[in-house]
Amino acid sequence: MERTNKINPELLAKPIVMLTCREFLELLDAYFVAKGVDKKKKEIVYLHGLKELAEYLGLSLPTVNRLRNAGVFDLATIQRGRILLFEMDKVVECLDSTPNKNHKKMVARLNR
Repeated sequence: MERTNKINPELLAKPIVMLTCREFLELLDAYFVAKGVDKKKKEIVYLHGLKELAEYLGLSLPTVNRLRNAGVFDLATIQRGRILLFEMDKVVECLDSTPNKNHKKMVARLNR
């Protein structure tokens, strides 16, 4: 489908139950273009727990725990009770923003 912001007046005159799927999708597409909404949102990937984070970073569990206790991953952490979630993109940003040069090496290794 071509992305235009012009809505066909014939489609607007039709009752919604009489629209075909293609016509309905054309209306939706025109609406999203008019509103400036991006339909494709970036998918957020979470790491569940310290063990998955350690495997993702290629570090040992005690090292990841030490980094977490130091507050390196505070912006990337979601905690509900005993459940820990780490947002992958924010983990890399957190490591990249720390002044420690070893953290920068980890980010370079992850971006390969």
